[in-house]
Parts: sequence; C-alpha cells; structure tokens
Amino acid sequence: MSIHWLANSLNRKFIFGTTTGLVLSSLLFLLLYLPLYQAELADERARAAWEINSLLQTSLENAMLKRDLPGLSDMVDRLGQQEGIASVFITNPAGEIRFTSQVGMTGQKLPRPYTGKTPSSQFIENAQGEEVLRSINPVTNKPPCVECHGPVTDNPVNGILYVDYVAAPLRNQV
Repeated sequence: MSIHWLANSLNRKFIFGTTTGLVLSSLLFLLLYLPLYQAELADERARAAWEINSLLQTSLENAMLKRDLPGLSDMVDRLGQQEGIASVFITNPAGEIRFTSQVGMTGQKLPRPYTGKTPSSQFIENAQGEEVLRSINPVTNKPPCVECHGPVTDNPVNGILYVDYVAAPLRNQV
C-alpha cells in the first residue's frame, strides 16, 4: 500500500528521492570525514606531547649540565606519575635504559632502540600490552655537553627521551 501511495504523487516521489539522496550523501561524507578527524586528533595529541617533551628535555639537559643525576632521576620519576602518562625513560644511544619512572627497568636494553635524529610520535603497544602514544626525542650533543659526552662529530646524540602517553583518552575522544 505504501508503494502505491508513493507512486500516485510526483511530489511524494520527489520528496522521497531528495530525502534518500540527502541521507546517502550524509553517510558518504561521514565515512570520508571520520578518518580525517581521527588523524587530526592524533596529530594534535602528538603536537601537545612534543611541546611537553621539549620543556622536559630542556629541564633534563639543565640537570645533566649541573651533573645533578639524582635530580634528573627524581624529575623522570615525578613526570611518570602524572595523569595521562604511562611511563618516562631515557636511554643511551645504544638503547640501554639509564633513567626511568618504572621500577626495575634501569639497565634493560630496548629490543629496537630509536636511531633517528629527529623527534617522533607513534601509537604502539607497550610491554604491559597497553596502547600508548610514544613520543621519542633524541637529545643532541651540544658544545656544553662535550666535556662528558665527547665530540659532537663522534657522538651526535647523547641520549633519547621516551614519554609514553596513555592512548585510551584519545581513543575515547574519537
């Protein structure tokens, strides 16, 4: 009966066709927009992580220049306890963990140490099986660091700062 009702009026056919077209095009745009929105949220989170890491890196470099290793260790511990952060650790260029917010990780070696020279952020699964946004910042050798770390040409990177942000809030926001 409803097909007969629709077939009897040109106006009803037009309304039905227009409504169907709007619904289908809305769904199509939603399907195209959703991955772009997710990528934008991930990029924004990575940018925020980079800004926090830059500030932390400056503080850590200052502590290292003053040779305040207990202060550096304490700073890493306290940052690792912040809400939204799963862990923080600093490795040497070979991937050996030198400072960490996680008990028992000091001295362990990463299976795949970061070898890049520029900051990086990526979603990974950590050793506990949790998804995290890992922000990686190489700490480059600078003239004030040469006294302890040797010439910049021989040792371009002094260490690598890793900050693992809990990914669940970002995924929930999406």
